Amino acid sequence: MSNKTQKYEIRDVIHGLIERSSLEVKIINTPVFQRLRRIRQLALAHLVYPGAQHTRFEHCLGTMHIAGRIAEKLKEDGNLSDNDVENIRLAALLHDIGHGPFSHVSEYLIEKYYDPDNADIGQEREKIHEIVTKDIIQKNPDLKKLIPEQQRNDIVTLLNKAGIKDFKGDIVSGPLDADKLDYLLRDNYHTGVKYGLYDLDKIIESLRVIRFGHEESFLGIDEEGIYALEQLIMAKYHMTTQVYFHRIRGITDSMIIRGIELAVNEGLDEVKNLYTYDGSDVFLKRYYSYHDESLMSLIQKNGGPLSKKIFERLHNRRLFKLLHSRRISEIEGAKLKDKYSKLNNNDELRTELEKKIAEKLKTKAELVIIKIVDIKNPIWTPQGYSIKDQTILVKLTDKPDKEAEQIGDIKWSIFNFKGGFGSPEIHVYAPRDALTDMHGEKREKEKKKIDDIVAKILYK
Repeated sequence: MSNKTQKYEIRDVIHGLIERSSLEVKIINTPVFQRLRRIRQLALAHLVYPGAQHTRFEHCLGTMHIAGRIAEKLKEDGNLSDNDVENIRLAALLHDIGHGPFSHVSEYLIEKYYDPDNADIGQEREKIHEIVTKDIIQKNPDLKKLIPEQQRNDIVTLLNKAGIKDFKGDIVSGPLDADKLDYLLRDNYHTGVKYGLYDLDKIIESLRVIRFGHEESFLGIDEEGIYALEQLIMAKYHMTTQVYFHRIRGITDSMIIRGIELAVNEGLDEVKNLYTYDGSDVFLKRYYSYHDESLMSLIQKNGGPLSKKIFERLHNRRLFKLLHSRRISEIEGAKLKDKYSKLNNNDELRTELEKKIAEKLKTKAELVIIKIVDIKNPIWTPQGYSIKDQTILVKLTDKPDKEAEQIGDIKWSIFNFKGGFGSPEIHVYAPRDALTDMHGEKREKEKKKIDDIVAKILYK
């Protein structure tokens, strides 16, 4: 057996024994990849789910494993070569190497502080970590030594959604990609909930390549896999509502972002430089050196009074409280509804409202956070999830002459239901430690009093 084809195994809590080639082992052992051991998959979700200590490191291994299983299945069907399988596995292994401290929290901050004169982050701004990932794959010295230039280009192409559609890219980054298939099971396991379970084996068995002419191909599913697909979608929706958008998770993410913004405003240049993406090697070298704990330690040690206060609160789990929440649909008046539905993109208005609330609550305006939270129907457009009925193609057994049908057109599937439910909610977070020591009726009265104060400011 050659060195290239020699297999190594590592035991994973989700998938059991995961095989790795010698090249994959060398990539995993690079400092830039080992850094992922220190970036938690769910940021500070362990403050509400103590077991959620898992990291981007094991998620990337799991994504590589699932992508490999899918690729091997499609190779058996005559759609892929051995070289394709290797590149798909490597793309899956490296797909999250661009994540910064606290995972997705970093995307918002890089978007806010990036250098527009020297970097173009494109239109899909919420996926900015994918741009950093591409830069790392192409420029990191260790990865350049291990992976030839053409292969690096092929890997980046698989991770890049732009251009002509190709089913190989869908395996790594698409409606039914290995990324989602891994993190649902992994997050479900480590949080201890039972919402994220689905039939992985059936999904993989049912995957099909669907071609349109000679230029476009998609990763679709056959008719027998629809029930498993429905199970996957509902699992994602329940994980979104119960875990990813858990009240405490919303508070901690908001505190992290506000604390980092305050550190920048207070003049902590190390933090601003971390998020000032300009596409340079200098930026990447700095980026490699930071992870969850190093950033938290930096701000606790060198931050100004407000940023330090927030990160000390996070460190000791003295969290802000959810003082007010209301659905946008329940707000009276079309103008108010329109104003608050766009509040996340209106810093001036949000700051003004935070100041007014802070005055009434006798706290600092910087410690009041207003946020719009939006969770939609799981078969409409789930928050942060790219499975949409118009993007999934199904090969029907009773229509062999038809290339494929959109899953939303299959009448007996839940995807044929077009209605939405719920609406975005406006949340207000701020310190209110006194509530922690209150119980029963006294606590409820105090919460109602605060809620009324905030409501008068927001909806008068």
